[in-house]
Amino acid sequence: MKKQTLKLIMISGMMAIGCHGKNTGQQTVTKALVAKPIDENRSALITGFEVFFKRFNTDSVFQIDHVDFPLRAKIVDEEIDTTIYIPKSKWQYVSLLNNKTDIVKKVKVSESEITIIHMVEDTGLHVSYHFTRKNDDWLLVSVVDESD
Repeated sequence: MKKQTLKLIMISGMMAIGCHGKNTGQQTVTKALVAKPIDENRSALITGFEVFFKRFNTDSVFQIDHVDFPLRAKIVDEEIDTTIYIPKSKWQYVSLLNNKTDIVKKVKVSESEITIIHMVEDTGLHVSYHFTRKNDDWLLVSVVDESD
């Protein structure tokens, strides 16, 4: 059931975006437009992440370039936790900013780690996306699905 929920989230994100998920020649420039903080102070890191996160949710080519593959996805269940690894070839574009019923919370774990918690009202959906800053770039390093 939990595996189906994770797949449903990824598929619905892809369907909600429609043609933005297509890989066209106009979307091949990725890292040249990434905003990088000028210094390492806290506000610069958060601002850098916010710019990154907005682009991560609107640009499919940028997104796939900023996922650490194979992506570790943990499905938390009452009876047993399952960990799967999603290869780049199986990645489905996902946007965490789809509609008004989505609740997105940002939790700063450390200077180089931020967790985004994605929930949808009245559905039991609760997925955490863990981002880490590596070599001056933010990467999605794992996903934890704790949905009901």
